[in-house]
Amino acid sequence: MMGIVLGVFAGLGILLCLGWIRASRSPSMSQRVLAQVRPRGASLANPADIARPLVSAAVASLDHILGGGDLERRLRRCGLPITPEQFRTEQVLWGLLGSVGAVMLTVGLAIVQGSVKPVTSVILALLGCVTGLLLKERWLDVAIKRREQLIVDEFPTIAELLALSVAAGEGVFGAVERVIKSSSGALGQELEQLLSNAQSGIGLSQAFTELGEQAQVPVLARFADAVSIALERGTPMAEIMRAQAADIRDVGRRTLMESAGRKEIAMMIPVVFLVLPVTVVFALFPGFIGLSMNG
Repeated sequence: MMGIVLGVFAGLGILLCLGWIRASRSPSMSQRVLAQVRPRGASLANPADIARPLVSAAVASLDHILGGGDLERRLRRCGLPITPEQFRTEQVLWGLLGSVGAVMLTVGLAIVQGSVKPVTSVILALLGCVTGLLLKERWLDVAIKRREQLIVDEFPTIAELLALSVAAGEGVFGAVERVIKSSSGALGQELEQLLSNAQSGIGLSQAFTELGEQAQVPVLARFADAVSIALERGTPMAEIMRAQAADIRDVGRRTLMESAGRKEIAMMIPVVFLVLPVTVVFALFPGFIGLSMNG
């Protein structure tokens, strides 16, 4: 019975893997031409074609369960150039890998113990699948936090460069374009997207407004709103950018001091619960030994 269960999981895993690999590759020119000239009855069964509906159904079910309404926004915050469908497909693959790992664990238990109940195999496979799905979600959250922290770290330098370019007589559009050429970080990617939106016809002020609405980083949102208002009212741009850079430096300094205070408290934990008891034991142990020998 256990062999049947393992065979079913292994076959499903192979079909899903083939479907994901086939879906991730775009068809070549010869394949597109053959698809048009091949007779209807002459097509051969392909495992990838069989697995594709399974992958699509799994992706749709997963998106419905986890709620994919804000997935596109989260992917943009992470900076990943993929669609929500592609991300869900990769997440299904992670769940599949978790199931395969659980099946391998079941095989190991069967070798060690001699036999494993089929219910245990199914439960372990489901737990492995859920673990893989949740790990992919956690990976996305961690990637978002890391990228937003990179934006905060890069912002003072980028704002100073923009202020210098504007003060030297460069326009806002030219200053942003000049800074992008010398920046390859996360904030540079956001500014590059801003220029693309501005060149699409909506205007630079509206592009900054959209950046402030879409950005989930408070520092970048305040900067975009300030620049957008300055462009509309004709306020001197260099002073605004310098003020924004000085503000974020002050915020970073306060954050660093708060982090240092928390780390100081955390450093007291091993001192109080590890070093101090060992010191007390070393100080009192000879006295206890002497009293026991005299008694």
